[in-house]
Amino acid sequence: MEIVAYDYDSGRWINQKNTDQSGTYTVYLNRPYSGTCGARVYVYNGNYINEYYNNKRAQAEADPILADPFPGVHHVTGIDFQLDEGGQISGVVDDSDGNPIPWISSRIL
Repeated sequence: MEIVAYDYDSGRWINQKNTDQSGTYTVYLNRPYSGTCGARVYVYNGNYINEYYNNKRAQAEADPILADPFPGVHHVTGIDFQLDEGGQISGVVDDSDGNPIPWISSRIL
């Protein structure tokens, strides 16, 4: 999983970090930002739903995180995520004779 910090006002990327084996992360706010940032978790493996800070699905709904933009002052803790599990869709891809087609990529829109 990857946690991305962004400027809350402009939406610009600040920095990102993967979680460690215990799910812990620290994202360094080492780029200019307004003093208010947001965070989003991206799930690349597993069946969890991506979300913005404080259990929000959309960036416009995300709770702001106040973090002083001056060096050495912006250590904020307790920005935790509890992810919901996603659903699943499964099946088989066959050719017109009913033979399975291996290694087909599927995308659900």
